Amino acid sequence: RGRGLVLAGGAPTVASVGLGRAAAAGETGLDRAAPRFLGVSGFHHVSHSPSPLPPPSAWGHSAQTRSKTTGKGGKADDGPLYAREPLSDTSDLSKFVTHDVPDQAWTPSSKRLKRKRQTKTAKYMMQLIEREQVAKANARYQVPDFRAGDTLEVSTIVPENQRKVARYKGVCIARRNRGMGSSFIIRNVIKDRPFELHFPTYSPLIQDIKILSQGKGVRRRKLFHLRR
Repeated sequence: RGRGLVLAGGAPTVASVGLGRAAAAGETGLDRAAPRFLGVSGFHHVSHSPSPLPPPSAWGHSAQTRSKTTGKGGKADDGPLYAREPLSDTSDLSKFVTHDVPDQAWTPSSKRLKRKRQTKTAKYMMQLIEREQVAKANARYQVPDFRAGDTLEVSTIVPENQRKVARYKGVCIARRNRGMGSSFIIRNVIKDRPFELHFPTYSPLIQDIKILSQGKGVRRRKLFHLRR
């Protein structure tokens, strides 16, 4: 059983209503929720008739009329939600924002600043780092300006032989300039046995490079034909 509160003559009355009677009478959920559900024998029936809504054309007028009236607190009553005027699509944010805010969600392509691709920026940074490394290597010892055909003497440290300094002589048959990846090849013949040594130009093991003689009449940058 449920307990309902019925207003009879302005005084509240607590009544017990059997839910089985409503089900036996075939009443729906809406009928049970209506106030006439309480109109059983022995109780007063209170009918509630909703007030008719004003036409849509009068909503704005009623909202304006109600907004002018004030309640007990002295504040204007805006009226019900259905009678209020729609909010404006644009709002003034100047009093909340202290910096300039663009009106558009994105910048047009014609007004965008020219920017380089990330690959170009990264490449430029790598070149700067490589130049710094080359400058440090040149500060340790100055690499002479030699070319293919010159006879060189290279002094280098041999880590396998207690870091002793060994000197190698030969003809430079190729030179490759690639920053820290630069290298050169010297070729020599000892006891009818040719040999070649490939040295990184800026290797920390190289102590010195000397030019013993310059090649004459050499126009090629690579003298690989001496291998034949």
